[in-house]
Amino acid sequence: MVNRLATALSLFFQPILVGAYVLVALSLAGAASPAAGVGWALLTVGLCTGVPTLYIARRMRTHSVSDFQLVVREQRLRPLLVSLACTAVALTLVVIGHGPKGLVVALAAALVTGTAMTLVTTRWKISFHAGGAAGAVVLMVWQFGGVATLLLPVLIGVCWSRIYLRRHTVPQVVAGLAVGAALTIGVVAIA
Repeated sequence: MVNRLATALSLFFQPILVGAYVLVALSLAGAASPAAGVGWALLTVGLCTGVPTLYIARRMRTHSVSDFQLVVREQRLRPLLVSLACTAVALTLVVIGHGPKGLVVALAAALVTGTAMTLVTTRWKISFHAGGAAGAVVLMVWQFGGVATLLLPVLIGVCWSRIYLRRHTVPQVVAGLAVGAALTIGVVAIA
């Protein structure tokens, strides 16, 4: 039972999915109309989740990565660079298209945090799960206020799951949590 819970938390709150959840929420919350919100969500999720997912799936078929969660640190760099490039393109399109401010902030935070964590992961296996979840909670609190603090148990659960499943050590999870939260707070403060 405990193993199933840890696995479910790790699966449903992996960074690429957390990013999609945030992009949808901020697109719908900040757009001029519901139709515009759906459009921004489709564009950004397609670029930031769809393209990297297809890239990883292709690499799995050619056996150049072992699994979708990129457990092997040495296999992370290329998929992360693809993800960062897609995020940069999405950010550019949202800025040019005068998209919702929350979406601009979220994409900028993802780009800053993702770049920092990618640099770290070339030498050490920092937890992208913890970093992504922490950044998401910061963005949700910024956009929706105190009610979003109800997401804190999910953040704690994701961090616990990575340690329980032995995907990361405690320092790797704490570092991911700190980097994700601190850099996202920095981007939000500038916005």
